[in-house]
Amino acid sequence: RDVTRIKQAIIDENNSLITLETKIISEKSLVIKTIEEFNQLRNSEIYNIFYHRHKALWKSSFSSKDEYDAKKDTLDSMPNKFLNIAEYVKENNKQVYSYLFQLGLIITLLLFFRRAFLKVKFTEKDTNLQRAKEIVVNHTISAVVFIGAILALLYLNNIPFLLGDILVIIALVSSVPMLRPLINHRFKNILYFIILFYIINSVKTYLWFPSVYYRLYLLIESFMMLFVVYYFTKPYLETRKLKLSPFSTMIIRLTPVFVFVIITAIASNLFGYTNLTDLSLKLITTSSALTVLFYGILMVASGLIIGAIHLIFINQTSYDEERKFLVEKRALTALRIIIFVWWAYYFLGILDIRDDISMWISDLLIKSYDFGSVSFTLEEIVTFAFLLIVSFLISNFISMIIDGGALTFLKLPKGIPAAIALVVRYFIISFGFVLALSALGVDLSSFNLMAGALGLG
Repeated sequence: RDVTRIKQAIIDENNSLITLETKIISEKSLVIKTIEEFNQLRNSEIYNIFYHRHKALWKSSFSSKDEYDAKKDTLDSMPNKFLNIAEYVKENNKQVYSYLFQLGLIITLLLFFRRAFLKVKFTEKDTNLQRAKEIVVNHTISAVVFIGAILALLYLNNIPFLLGDILVIIALVSSVPMLRPLINHRFKNILYFIILFYIINSVKTYLWFPSVYYRLYLLIESFMMLFVVYYFTKPYLETRKLKLSPFSTMIIRLTPVFVFVIITAIASNLFGYTNLTDLSLKLITTSSALTVLFYGILMVASGLIIGAIHLIFINQTSYDEERKFLVEKRALTALRIIIFVWWAYYFLGILDIRDDISMWISDLLIKSYDFGSVSFTLEEIVTFAFLLIVSFLISNFISMIIDGGALTFLKLPKGIPAAIALVVRYFIISFGFVLALSALGVDLSSFNLMAGALGLG
């Protein structure tokens, strides 16, 4: 009887699992179908930027009662958006706890580096290095809030749109104390307007407007932008001649582009091409906010990296000031390149051409090239070079840490730490070279005999 009962329970469980699998497959098919419908709608004429969505503004009339009822329904749903945030946190509590743990680690590092800066004077006179140090020492609270918001945006998956916008605004506001000292006095207040326009552009996502009022809202936003650009850059030809910081110089250089896009937004709105208006305003507000955020990321990351290098060198009994300065400069240069590529990745997403460019690059990398009996792809060559560079950088970093006194607690004889650092460096480079050769498609089986001989040796 027990065997029969267990067998029946297994059959029932199996049937329930099959039923559940069928439901999952059905739901998956529905999701795929919905995605296809959205893609078709996205590629339809309605979402074309040159789609004539409305009549000319002077020919438009006020909305009907149905539109006002729809507006009321949308306003009534706003509390639900905040409830969705609470529900998201509740459903993803494990991910939230992991986020808080990682945030705690980064904050601990930040405070640790701040203590190192205060303990031993930072003597470098280079402006960029001093700015990085100031972020850690004088803007610690702003840096902590900024890191918390950015880490949440990057780490938490599928967050509600409202929560995402709130985090962006928090990051923008917390970046102001860090970035204002780095900007020319004439452009310091532009950060506040970038935040203001981001909020204005985001509000229309959550509040429903009748079509005429929506277009008037966009028109007012456009004229406000035009006024702000004129206010901060007048007279333009004389302003271009000023010796400014890189960030301020970039703002000045892009002024004609901003003016052109704003005028495009105004004209397209007046003639009823509202899709083009939305895209133009989104391009300015989102790209401006994105630039501020990545400038903040650059400065905070610079502070952390300079703090780490400073801590490593000051723990040495003696160190070369010029070598320390050179390491710091190279680290900041590499960081700037990484941040720029990262910024460009998101900026292409704003323009909605990132996927197209990614596909083009992917096709270019996987294309095979033949030279006689040798066949290779650009992807293999890029991976080969990347692995070599990464292994070289890691070996240098670990060697620098060991030379910096990481093994002092072992009380090793003089010269032994340097020998260990050299061996570790050669091992990492060799391992990286083997991985790079493997990525290049080289058959490593012929190296087995050599590796065995070296092992015996």
